[in-house]
Amino acid sequence: MRIVASRRSISSIFHRKGGQGRLTMLFENLPEFEQRALEKKVNFTEGEKPAIAFFESEGSWCLLTNQRVVWQDLISQHEVGIMEMRRVSHEMHVSVQRGQLDRGLWRELNIETTDGHALTLQMEPGKPFMGMWSALHWLCGWAEKRRQLDVVA
Repeated sequence: MRIVASRRSISSIFHRKGGQGRLTMLFENLPEFEQRALEKKVNFTEGEKPAIAFFESEGSWCLLTNQRVVWQDLISQHEVGIMEMRRVSHEMHVSVQRGQLDRGLWRELNIETTDGHALTLQMEPGKPFMGMWSALHWLCGWAEKRRQLDVVA
């Protein structure tokens, strides 16, 4: 059985630190056809519950569940389990070079995994970006605490 985070905690952090947008919201608030499209693309495991979804198109979406984050970019589909996430960041210097001085324009989150891989996730800018960044950041800390408990046990 996989270790799962609280969907309620994920949703609460998303709303407190950011909020929904036109394309990003709690999964249950998505239009039904978008929910079904994401359910077809993501094979949920036992006990896995969707929390936050970003749906721009069939080729650009993201779903954060209580077990992992799964997303589609222009090239392929990616996924990282919560327990494999080490750090989530945004490269501010890259945004500044692009002239994006306002954090409300930022879209890219970088996920560093425990095995050293780095992946980039595109999100809806503004409050949804900040909410997702905060939720993922909290999950990294949550996962680190569980990894430390495994070492002690």
